[in-house]
Amino acid sequence: MKYIRALSAGGLALALAFAGAGTVPAAAATAPGGEATLAAPPHQTPHYTSLQAAGSGLQFPRGFDGTIWWRSPDGRETSWNGCDGRTKWSARYGDSTGCELSLDGGSDTPGPLRIHDFATDKTETLASQANRVWTSASSPTQVLTYEIRTDGWLDLHLLGREGDPRKDVPVKATEKIARPFKVESQDTNSALVSYMAADASDQLAVVDFAAGTMRTVAKPAGVTDLDHVKVALGARWIALQYDWKATLISRANPAVTHTLDLHPNTLEVRPVGDWLVSRRQYLTADAVVAAPINGGAQRTLLPRAGEAPLVSGSDGAVYADGGTDSTHWGVQRIVPDALGVPQVTEALHTPPNPADRKGLAFAQGQLAVGQDDPNRSIQGYQASVSGPVSVSRTPGWSWNCDAEATESVCAGKVAGDQFAATGDGRLVGLATQDGLGCYSCVVVARVKEARTGGAVRFVRLESANPMQATSIVAASGRYLLFVASENSAQRLLVADIETGKVLGSGLPWASALWGSMLWQPEGDKGVVAGTDLRTGQVTRRLDLGSGCRPYELAVSGDWFYSTCSSYGDAAAAYHVPDKKRIPMPFTPEAGSVRLGDGYVARNAEVYNLRSGTAVREFAPEQPPLAFGVDWTIDRFGGPLAYIDPAETVHVVGITGAASALAVIDQSAPATWDAGNPGATQPRWWLSKPAGSWQLSVRDKATGITTPVRSGAEARGLVAPGWDGRDAAGKLLENGAYDWTLTAKPADGQGGDLTVSGAVTLSGGAAGPRDHVGDGFGDLLGFKADGTAEFRPGGGGAFGAAVPGSGWTGENTITAVVPFADVDGDGCNDVLARTKAGALRAYRPGCGKPLTPASPYSVIGSGGWNAYDTLVSPGDITGDGRPDLLARNNTTGQLYSYELKGTALLPKKLVAEGMQGYLLAGARDLNGDGRGDMVGRDPAGKLWFYPGQSDGKLAPRVEIGGGWQVFDSLVGVGDITGDGRADLVARDKAGVLWRYNGRGNGKFDKAARIGDGWGAYATLS
Repeated sequence: MKYIRALSAGGLALALAFAGAGTVPAAAATAPGGEATLAAPPHQTPHYTSLQAAGSGLQFPRGFDGTIWWRSPDGRETSWNGCDGRTKWSARYGDSTGCELSLDGGSDTPGPLRIHDFATDKTETLASQANRVWTSASSPTQVLTYEIRTDGWLDLHLLGREGDPRKDVPVKATEKIARPFKVESQDTNSALVSYMAADASDQLAVVDFAAGTMRTVAKPAGVTDLDHVKVALGARWIALQYDWKATLISRANPAVTHTLDLHPNTLEVRPVGDWLVSRRQYLTADAVVAAPINGGAQRTLLPRAGEAPLVSGSDGAVYADGGTDSTHWGVQRIVPDALGVPQVTEALHTPPNPADRKGLAFAQGQLAVGQDDPNRSIQGYQASVSGPVSVSRTPGWSWNCDAEATESVCAGKVAGDQFAATGDGRLVGLATQDGLGCYSCVVVARVKEARTGGAVRFVRLESANPMQATSIVAASGRYLLFVASENSAQRLLVADIETGKVLGSGLPWASALWGSMLWQPEGDKGVVAGTDLRTGQVTRRLDLGSGCRPYELAVSGDWFYSTCSSYGDAAAAYHVPDKKRIPMPFTPEAGSVRLGDGYVARNAEVYNLRSGTAVREFAPEQPPLAFGVDWTIDRFGGPLAYIDPAETVHVVGITGAASALAVIDQSAPATWDAGNPGATQPRWWLSKPAGSWQLSVRDKATGITTPVRSGAEARGLVAPGWDGRDAAGKLLENGAYDWTLTAKPADGQGGDLTVSGAVTLSGGAAGPRDHVGDGFGDLLGFKADGTAEFRPGGGGAFGAAVPGSGWTGENTITAVVPFADVDGDGCNDVLARTKAGALRAYRPGCGKPLTPASPYSVIGSGGWNAYDTLVSPGDITGDGRPDLLARNNTTGQLYSYELKGTALLPKKLVAEGMQGYLLAGARDLNGDGRGDMVGRDPAGKLWFYPGQSDGKLAPRVEIGGGWQVFDSLVGVGDITGDGRADLVARDKAGVLWRYNGRGNGKFDKAARIGDGWGAYATLS
């Protein structure tokens, strides 16, 4: 597209004069949903002109034969078409333009000469005369012609124009003149001509209009012919350019000459006063320089110049098209100042054209615009996703399309002249490359993050057959629907642009992609089936109510669009929530309609569907050319965008409410290793932008819900980058969690989004009793021979032992408590009491055996033999650290020790009357987030002791009877994976039983999980 802007406040619309195409477009109709515009920046390439003549005004070509004349300072402009039609030649000088008209007699028959003076707005036509030939030289009163004598020589004549009494003045020549005869240059008073002399040599001469004389001009030494000599006529000098030299001949005294060496890149010269002005061609741009004819330093007059030739004006000035940059450009007038030094003034300012725009992609309010300025680029803008329609004034990012890494993402390099927005902050393009043993046979998706410095990935799309990229049909998140030539046949394929895997080939042409769902016709009665590309399984079916097999199919949000034939028969939309079919009020051409969220656009003409009928809402004044080239839609709940002929981007809002915010694809792993930074991150793709979002996890074991990540606006993708930590950076415990993602729609339309799922965290903080780091509680048993064995829990039972020996003699342990991480190394520790009554915290390491050689620290130097029972209920106080309970069986008093760092705080009395009880720390049994305890009294009743925020135990609750058959109770945490703390008990026959926690302080019936557990002297 190309648009030429008005060039002056006076309103000169030089569209035809400068570019020969384009007009100022009319304003588009008002958009009921609001509209924002994005004017193109000035083109970096200047707006070159083709000046043809200059006098009191400037002449420019219009079309093939017309001329437009503009005069400063009044801005008067005039056009003249008097030379339209068949002409032999035309010429322009000063304010005049003229041409010889052709007659029916053929090209050799002289025709009349027509001359128009723009300054006076007069036109005159001089009748042709027998045996007379017009030349292009004329003055305000005369025209130079020549007559061919019978002997072949030429006689020059000056024929009077209207109002001149001298109707025919023979020119006095000093020698014979023969053809070829040519007017090389002229000014108001004379013409510089070339001809063949009597000796057959090329000669130059000056014809004086007023005197009617011709005076020869000597050629420079060594110049024999004029074929390679350029000549220019100035007020004081005649310039002859040849062989990188310029000879200047004084017009007042032809004997005075100067020869100057020219730069090898000199294109042309013009004398101005006593200076020689030249236009030079450089690699990046032309320039205009001047040098004194009498010798001296040259100076640059214009650092950049256009390709148009220099023009000698009838006012004695030289005119050039040039400036410094595109915004400081125009026709420049070069004249000597009072000191004779050439000075430059602007005769006509020519503002730059807007940058050429071609290629649009729009998704989730992120607008990508292809631009040619003059290098190809893509500019990224942000459109509003809430409130009135608006768009950022400056690009947030820009790519150079000619750089190797991005060339195939840019318009002009992609098959179909298109780049596609994925809706998650990326752009994708296709290219075809050579493969192993084949040429141009592998399709590569080039995926680039739409941001400054965004990474680009080159993904080879796997195929068993050679493929060549053709076009992109649709992109949604990580999936791409595209057309490629496979085995010389055009096929529709769908691929994962992250893995490169082609998920389907030879798909029905009426296929539509939305998130991870690929919709295809099923049968010929209007039913479409949705295949989940993650599993390859059909998970949804819809009857669109058309009664036919779709010929075209599209999906956006809650909407579908389909036709029944290539002729657009039965074109209609379908709203899924209302199960309503909405016929279109038109019959579209194939491929002309695009479906947005609640509207269709036919060549940028918008029909709103949100009221339940198709209502024509907006159409641009001038229809765009092609989808993806100069118009597009944001089908992720967004508006339409198009480029008008002035290269302005319009973002057009849609009235009514969009579909509710939804997740259209997700990658939420069932297990997450917080210790592996390269592990797959959870991601959720959205149907439209979210204004804010939050990810929280609920510990199934404790019931505690913890916000782990949150964010503001999310355009299409929520990728929290969860590392197993909470919002404050604290590492969560390994185990089973329920995750919940909530999000608010940015446009405020529809309810909040809530999705949830389950995940097992590993590599996090070790939970109480979890020594192998798998999230399940473990059991620690000591044998009589001094062997300590960890038995990892999981699946409702316990696995193979991790033994550690040597706990005999001086290393004998009298009490042991599997504890949490005391020193912060990420692995659980074990509290052990020595025979001497000291309390040590052993650090065996994650999954490693407990031995006397394991590193330890003393956290209680003595006095711990006063207690016969040590257990850990988990965190009672809610400070995030485990607590220790210790009972003195003699007094029946139960004390609590809180952990602070690697030390224990002074004890607190939490219960009395506990003599004879078999106690077990049970972690959180009722889901209140606090550690609890269970105890069996001497009568065999089992009691539940809930933990309280003050670190004490709430009044007990009886939860069972007949527990006197057991000699060991251990609250092992969750070993079944249901997120609830469990209890195991060993009977006196050595059988181990599991009691599944219900999460309310009670347990299910016993399940037998093992025999032979009597081999352990103690279980904890």
